[in-house]
Amino acid sequence: MKTLNWFRLFFSNFLFYALFFLLICSSCELIAPLWTGKETVKIQLPSTHPLYGLAFPDKIPSYTIRWYDREGRKIERSGISENVSVEMDSGFTTPVLLFPETGVEGLPPAGGIYPYHADADGNSVILKTNWLRGVDASYAEEICLKAAGGYESGRMIVSHFNWNRFDAEIAVLDDPLRLDRERFLSAVLSGKMTMYDIEEEVRAQVALPLKTGVIGDKTA
Repeated sequence: MKTLNWFRLFFSNFLFYALFFLLICSSCELIAPLWTGKETVKIQLPSTHPLYGLAFPDKIPSYTIRWYDREGRKIERSGISENVSVEMDSGFTTPVLLFPETGVEGLPPAGGIYPYHADADGNSVILKTNWLRGVDASYAEEICLKAAGGYESGRMIVSHFNWNRFDAEIAVLDDPLRLDRERFLSAVLSGKMTMYDIEEEVRAQVALPLKTGVIGDKTA
C-alpha cells in the first residue's frame, strides 16, 4: 500500500513539474523545434553573380526561394532581396534553391541543402547559400523527385550523400554546370555511384566545311 501511495505521489509531482516547465518554456527557442516540429532558418543570400554584376552594377538582385516540407510539398517565396528567415521542418533534409528573378537570362540557381549546409549561431540556424551549393541543391531536388521509392526515398539518399566530396570534385571542373547530369543522376539513383561518374559532359564537335575565301588564309 505504501509503495502504491509513493508511486502516486511521484507521478503527480512529475506531471506537475513537467507541465510547469512546458508552460514556462513554451516560447523558448531551445524547445520550439520539439514543440512545433518547425525550425526557424535564416537564409543568407549569395554574393551577386559576376554576370549579373556586369550587366547591372548598381542593381540589387532579387530571388525566388524554393524548398520542400517533410511531405515533399513545394514551398516558394518570391521577391527576396535580403537575408530572410523561414520556417522549415526541423531536421528534415531539403534542397533550398534561389532563382534570380531579373537580369541576365540563363543564370543558374544558387542554394544549399538544409540541414547539411546549415550552421548554428547561438540560438539561430543559418543556411549560407552560394552558387556552387546551388549545383548541389539542383541535383538534390532531382534526386528527391525522381527516386523510385518517391520523395522520402530520395530525401534519404540526399541526406546520406557526401556533398562535401562532391563539391571538391566539381570545383576542379572547367565548368561545374557542364557535369554529365544524366550519368550522375542515374548512378546516384541506382546506388552504384563512384567518383568516376562526376565528369563533364562530352559534347560532340562538328566540323563544318568552309567555302574558299570565307576565312582568310592567315587567320589564326
